[in-house]
Amino acid sequence: MVSKTCKQLKMDMSELRDGKAELEFDCSPDSLSLKRDIVDLDGNARAKMSTFKTGDGVDVRGSVSFVCYLVCSRCLRRYEMNRTERIIVYYRKAGAVPACREIELSEADAMTYYYDDNVINLASSIRDAVLLFIPIKPLCSPKCKGLCPICGQNLNQGRCSCSREMVGARWEALKKFKR
Repeated sequence: MVSKTCKQLKMDMSELRDGKAELEFDCSPDSLSLKRDIVDLDGNARAKMSTFKTGDGVDVRGSVSFVCYLVCSRCLRRYEMNRTERIIVYYRKAGAVPACREIELSEADAMTYYYDDNVINLASSIRDAVLLFIPIKPLCSPKCKGLCPICGQNLNQGRCSCSREMVGARWEALKKFKR
């Protein structure tokens, strides 16, 4: 197992003499070009990867682990999220795909990266994996009750005394259905 620092997120194809390599990376947010306002990582992301040389490139399988801080989209509380996710990416030599107007992409094409000069930059795939595993609508808990829309009270911490009745003339017709 080759352990590399976050500054060495590149792999030379010559490292695959036997057709495979095991790699570990500790990746700082800076090395992955992750700004704190996008992803607030607590420390480094850790990647463990197995690389396999194929006829037309390199297949990479492994996992990415990280801890980050998110803000709940319902109650606005900051919370910690620990994630370890499996990744599978494919690297192909640049220019390996024929230039044409239209091609149909497969699922594997969505996770395909290209390299030049026999050097593979793994930073992009690790960065993309971290970003893909961040939920679009982060929740501190699936049972989060959110905030009261009237007074802003965090309903996870207790009820508020706000009236839940609909007010205004435009809602009078709907009140008749409720009764």
